[in-house]
Amino acid sequence: MDRLHLLQQFGLEPVHLLEDDESYPPERCIRECLAFGDTVFAFERLCLPMWQLSSHEVGVEVLDLRACAYIFTTRHEAKVEDLFPGIPCLRNHFPVKFF
Repeated sequence: MDRLHLLQQFGLEPVHLLEDDESYPPERCIRECLAFGDTVFAFERLCLPMWQLSSHEVGVEVLDLRACAYIFTTRHEAKVEDLFPGIPCLRNHFPVKFF
């Protein structure tokens, strides 16, 4: 969905996330997210309200990055451990099978 359509439909532009399922495993979500940026925040659950934007894409109004379960990054210089203490950060080590 484009930005204008989302604003008209929901009154806001939600934060977009990929959602895994039986046919779309978490490993694939992570790989595909890394095609758009160098850092991925992986969540076990999200807060409501949540909207289904496409078959594997959901949107939320607010996203607290401190609530993520894992951080995956390809940037060696990223200081995510300092910003998100206690959250496992994996650099250039992406699962073939999710944990």
